[in-house]
Amino acid sequence: MTEGRNQPKRFSLAWWTSLSGVLTAFGTVVAVIALIVSIKALPDDPVDQAGPTPGASPAPSASPTPQSDLAYTPTLGLSLWQNGHQVPMTDYTSGLTHGDFVTRVGAAMESAPFEIHFPRPAQSDIFRVNAWKTTTNFNIPPDTKAEDTVFRLGRQRAGTVRPNGIMTLDDGSHEFIDSDSMDRIDNDKLSVRYAKFDVPSAVPPPTAFPDHVYEPSAATLTAVADWHDRVCVTIWQDVDHDSTVGDGEYEYLILVFPGTPGT
Repeated sequence: MTEGRNQPKRFSLAWWTSLSGVLTAFGTVVAVIALIVSIKALPDDPVDQAGPTPGASPAPSASPTPQSDLAYTPTLGLSLWQNGHQVPMTDYTSGLTHGDFVTRVGAAMESAPFEIHFPRPAQSDIFRVNAWKTTTNFNIPPDTKAEDTVFRLGRQRAGTVRPNGIMTLDDGSHEFIDSDSMDRIDNDKLSVRYAKFDVPSAVPPPTAFPDHVYEPSAATLTAVADWHDRVCVTIWQDVDHDSTVGDGEYEYLILVFPGTPGT
């Protein structure tokens, strides 16, 4: 009887099988917990961190991610200058929620005359410029006939830019600028300087003027130094001379001056 108590206890096969199952289950739980922890530790999706794939159309977004400190506009290669220095620009094209993504660039301006520098065009090339106080004219789909836009014939103005340095703000007309209207900077660049804004809507329509000819006046002119609002500019260069506002021929600029409401 005493000799039997001192012998090691033997466990049955059923007991070992049960213990193995418990250990296996415990190991599985530990592995699942480790996997969950490792997933939470992973960084965000690298695609989101890097932005849209180069060459792909930007996805619509309510929160644009602008590209800051541009020296030249992406489409036409324009630059802005004030007081002898270049004005940095910001590309707000990314994140727009409407169909075609025409370049839209913004700049914080000073209360001073400014220049737009253009790549030197061929002798026969013309830049057409529409400027207004809102973005209502930022709605031209690519490959639209000029007759269906603010650049239609019969709505152009000439002779107000140089030597007077006047930019006309009118949602229904445009100015045309050729190489004779610009100042030469060097062999590659030409410049137009603006010192005043003319707002024809501040007075009766042109038909109320003698001989039906509109002329800027003290009632319509405001010095750039005294302007406290934004100016929204559409610039088009008909590169292939087909009277069509084609893709890669135009872009939008928003010039924000000190005192602009909401800024």
